[in-house]
Amino acid sequence: MPKEDSSEKACTDNKFQTLLAFWDRISIVKQLTFQAKSHSNKDEGWNGRGKGEVNITKNGANILIFNEKGSWQNVEGSETSFSNTFRWTLDRNAFMISLEHLRRGPDAPVFLFHLTPSGNNSLSSINSHLCGEDTYFGEIHFDRYSLRLNWRVIGPKKNEEINYYYTSSNA
Repeated sequence: MPKEDSSEKACTDNKFQTLLAFWDRISIVKQLTFQAKSHSNKDEGWNGRGKGEVNITKNGANILIFNEKGSWQNVEGSETSFSNTFRWTLDRNAFMISLEHLRRGPDAPVFLFHLTPSGNNSLSSINSHLCGEDTYFGEIHFDRYSLRLNWRVIGPKKNEEINYYYTSSNA
């Protein structure tokens, strides 16, 4: 039994260290690039690339608000401005991060998913999130220079993938 207990403790410690390393990394993000790709048979206009700036507001030690602004260009070359606001919340006791979209404001967040450590430098959504008929899930891989967030949105009319690449200004 002691070996199982020490093994469990090592696993818990490793998850906690991964979570804190991720939190340190995400706290210094300044820029983003992303690529959106539709895997569905219908062209819904999702295919394209974007880039922008990220301004972070810290609400205490466990909440980061990402205010993202930039431009997105579809495959035809048409460019559009975008802005998004996301709330990242660290739950140290549950070993997870919550990601919410604040398109309706901070008092009416749209929950996207919970992320938990799935490897030394990665987090994965615990459960997929249902929004209408669409399912959202994601995973994050990070190192000391960048953070890569892969989103998937799958439903009867959607099969989309968005790859975000976040960096600090020195990257």
